[in-house]
Amino acid sequence: MDPRSPLRRRLHVWTTADLRGAGISRHRQQRLVADGALRGYGGGWFGTAETPDDVAGALFRGNRLTCLSAARILGLWTPDLGPDVHETSRRPTRGGA
Repeated sequence: MDPRSPLRRRLHVWTTADLRGAGISRHRQQRLVADGALRGYGGGWFGTAETPDDVAGALFRGNRLTCLSAARILGLWTPDLGPDVHETSRRPTRGGA
């Protein structure tokens, strides 16, 4: 059984708690990362090759998508953003701004 929310399933992302809830041990998790089946983004987040690049990049930076970037990932109409990504940080950054 997949313990992830529908959104996490759609984005192909997992938290450490999701992995444990699915019966994946820490050892198996490490093996999946070593084999390339899972990609570690830090902060307890993991994804696969199917995880959208904007989502993976934001998680790797310790952030979450917001605003138009999140709407676009959800399939909603958005104006052309070009290369801009809207994201927010949930944890303080080092060195201030």
